[in-house]
Amino acid sequence: MPRRERTLSTGPKTVVATSTPDRQFSVICLRLVVDEGVQRRLDDAMFAAGQLERALTHWGLDNLEAMKRTKRWRRACAMPTGLSAAGEVINEAAQKARNTALNTIRGEFHLSEYDFIAEIGRLRTRSHWISEHVPSSSANVHAVHVFKGFAAHLFRGAGRPQVPNPYTTRVLHGYTRYEGRGEATLEEIERAQSKDKAPPKARAVSWPGLSLHGTQVEGLSVHLHPSRDCSRHLVIPVEVLGGAQTEREAWYLDDSGSWRQISLVRNEVRGHHIYEVHLLCVKRAWRSAERYANAPDAVVGVDLGPSTMAAVGRLENDTL
Repeated sequence: MPRRERTLSTGPKTVVATSTPDRQFSVICLRLVVDEGVQRRLDDAMFAAGQLERALTHWGLDNLEAMKRTKRWRRACAMPTGLSAAGEVINEAAQKARNTALNTIRGEFHLSEYDFIAEIGRLRTRSHWISEHVPSSSANVHAVHVFKGFAAHLFRGAGRPQVPNPYTTRVLHGYTRYEGRGEATLEEIERAQSKDKAPPKARAVSWPGLSLHGTQVEGLSVHLHPSRDCSRHLVIPVEVLGGAQTEREAWYLDDSGSWRQISLVRNEVRGHHIYEVHLLCVKRAWRSAERYANAPDAVVGVDLGPSTMAAVGRLENDTL
């Protein structure tokens, strides 16, 4: 399991999640500066995203019920699994035949991530009001979240997905920032020519729909572009009290190249709504030089239990 650390401060909050030795993810929580008009726009955007998730879940459940009523689905489920009681593969041919039959039926009833993304795009374009509040890139991310519930039900034996209530939706997800790329290398050109395809083209950095811009010195702001109508574009200032309250926040906020994705979240604190932006960063975790000056380089964390203590160490090859 990845190590997860949560640190609270008087200013921005930091959640550090170490996933792999070479890719470490951190989420920085910053406060949004909103007035009554911006607050109403954000509430409408989150409600519209909830309506999309609700309609998409109903569509998926209808397809799921129609699929489970077919005899072909029941016959495919009754095929030998090729697994032992302990879950070990004992017959690869039987397992492959059963999975192929199940996947074929799922594809016929549009129960794939691609179908969910395509359907939420159609649902968004049918409503002019939703199109003015939710970017198409954000709708795709919400479709992936809905599909995860169906995937857990289909592949991991979880319960049926629950239909969300749009009135309780308190998040608007943004799309992943595209890092861009340069001209195609000689190896990429040769590989594309061997497949009778065009080589990849150079593309600039892009962050559609919902993005974060600026610096700590000039000020940070969230840009919400739900449609091509420039009058619907929204720029929301981000509040960082006194710049960066700690060196930890500055470690991530000063490196805009590590920013990957943001989400707008509405939390209720003592009866008042607080709006935050959660910034996902891909960067090596910050480590205080003063705090860990005398700590061995191989030790990265300690977990104290009721009667045991576990130490997490990092080897010379940078593996946990």
